[in-house]
Amino acid sequence: MQVADLQDSRYMLLSDLQDRQPVLEHLGLGDELPEWPHLLVWAEDGEYREVWGCRFTPPLLSDPAVRLYPRAEAAPDEPDFDEAVEWRDLEGPELPAEW
Repeated sequence: MQVADLQDSRYMLLSDLQDRQPVLEHLGLGDELPEWPHLLVWAEDGEYREVWGCRFTPPLLSDPAVRLYPRAEAAPDEPDFDEAVEWRDLEGPELPAEW
């Protein structure tokens, strides 16, 4: 998911510390405040429907957005944004032994 995918009138961009802190604390993510300089929040009827985070400043439309609430399971073919992906051997040409 990218920030561009969340350009909808339902989502409000929160970049100010005093706006982000209560949202993250409500979700139990208060200790992650420095990790998320920007939140895209969809709230309806006084409840959070979706909360997405962006780690890049300024947030560009092509930047990745990470779903923070509700917590979704990662698809099997989509690596978790927070986890390192293991090297995959692409079976390219063999390198000389001196390398």
